[in-house]
Amino acid sequence: MINSWKNNLLSLPDSIFFDIMRNYLGDLKTPFNKHDLIRSLTSLVSKKEVRNRIFALIDSDDSRLLTAIALLDSSGIEELYDFTKQYYSFLELHNRIANLQERLLICIEYPDQNSLPGKKLIKLNPVFEDDLTRGYLDNLRIFSTLSTDESFSAPFLNEQFIAAFISFAMNNRGIFASSGNARKKAEAMWMNIFRIQHEDKDSPIFIYLAEVCRKLGFISADSDNFAVKLDQINNFGQYPANDRNIMLAAAAVSSFHPEQGQSFETASKLMFHLFKSLPNGSRLHENDLKSFFYLIRRSTCKTHPDAAEFTDELITDALSYYGYLIKEDDFRLFSHGRDLNSGEKLRIQSNFEISAPAGFSLAEEIHTACCSEIKNYDITRTYELTKSSFAAALDAGLQPEDIEKELLESASGSIPQNIGFSMKAWAREYESIRLNYGIVMTV
Repeated sequence: MINSWKNNLLSLPDSIFFDIMRNYLGDLKTPFNKHDLIRSLTSLVSKKEVRNRIFALIDSDDSRLLTAIALLDSSGIEELYDFTKQYYSFLELHNRIANLQERLLICIEYPDQNSLPGKKLIKLNPVFEDDLTRGYLDNLRIFSTLSTDESFSAPFLNEQFIAAFISFAMNNRGIFASSGNARKKAEAMWMNIFRIQHEDKDSPIFIYLAEVCRKLGFISADSDNFAVKLDQINNFGQYPANDRNIMLAAAAVSSFHPEQGQSFETASKLMFHLFKSLPNGSRLHENDLKSFFYLIRRSTCKTHPDAAEFTDELITDALSYYGYLIKEDDFRLFSHGRDLNSGEKLRIQSNFEISAPAGFSLAEEIHTACCSEIKNYDITRTYELTKSSFAAALDAGLQPEDIEKELLESASGSIPQNIGFSMKAWAREYESIRLNYGIVMTV
């Protein structure tokens, strides 16, 4: 940090450099040696009483501008003006920037000696950055409408919904027409089980859920084939709940317009910045929310230039569609994943019904979803183990002994005896069927 600041001081125009030195070191004696002056200034600002005097002069307007500079992280003055023009005229901003530089709170970097004035980059002084971040930066000074309210429900795009959808798709292979659209019969079945639909989209939700699952690598599917990638789902389950929530939101945003082919990796970076910057239940007016979108795009573009493709409209529409954003008088954001480690167990009944508790994660529920058929989707999901659903699981590559083991480990108590007998009988029947290809010759 010190070396970076020293290099910055050396790159300053002489007039600014010597103004700063005289401000802190007093009258300078000739001959001048810039390196000696910088060493003297560094020694001075390392003293606690000097640093405290510098910080004591920071007022609310300073705090607002320093916060904006930190959020933009190395911006030009034109970009900083666009971000803060509701507070400052361009001349006032220019004067305030000069004042903060003289007080050593910020640095102005010159990328090269021939750079134009507009190309200068403004950032916090790295020597004071940690102290400023801890005690003097405040997002509320920029986003005045930001508040928190965690009283609204979580988005319906969650891990249990994904598991139930996979069960629905595996047991209804004909849900997609050859055109890629949903079949009418499938739409009716969906509504009977899930009772979730959006009128602002032409296609049913499960069309978009398939795209979400593809982005996450959970399935490889075409119009008539649906293969589940259990290893990918198990890997997903290793991440903390909040990270899994970010990944779900990223898949939702990057797949919302599948024809545009947005990158899941880039969307993950965007959602990471958004969800980590705003507390759960954040409420913001639309202009402040768009400012946040601008910031996360700008930050992400440094490593992923295609972040510019994720417009305000796309992010807002996708997050609103899946319930991450709630639009009322303002916007409310659900940004934290719920901890799903509840210790609850499956309830497997002798009538072949399986009840999955609210606290199950996708990794815990996926084997149940793959080997049984979703019958009712609610806080507690109801599945039914049938001969055809068991066969669908075997078609997907699951082994009979693995299905029984997973059900037993997830269940409260043992598996009812009649279900165990039935699974063994279904497995024997499945394995007894062979398709032999050959050439028939007739004479």
